[in-house]
Amino acid sequence: MTGEDVEFPLDLPAQLGALVPYAGGSLVLVAADGITILSPDMKSRRRLVNPIADQPRVSFNDAKCDRQGRLWAGTTDRFETEKMGCLYRIDHDAEATLIADGFVCSNGPSFSPDGRTM
Repeated sequence: MTGEDVEFPLDLPAQLGALVPYAGGSLVLVAADGITILSPDMKSRRRLVNPIADQPRVSFNDAKCDRQGRLWAGTTDRFETEKMGCLYRIDHDAEATLIADGFVCSNGPSFSPDGRTM
């Protein structure tokens, strides 16, 4: 750690939600344009899944992995006025499953130590 700022030449959406460690030194980015994988050198990203592609007012807001390695990612209404937010589970095959909806902002998922309660 040098404390220096580093600029990465990536085309990123206006609203970013979370970064989660991924295999091989990559990072998962959840953002306004869905869920993408950032390369370890931070020079490229590839789309993983985007279940919110047809919802321009919605952005991914936060994400965490569970003990099974599944990504749990929540969305928010960008204007924070409507209950458009949802919670998705992204499985190992990149399948996005809607788990819960009706939130203005789905934020701060966490799990009990035994992994049985979210």
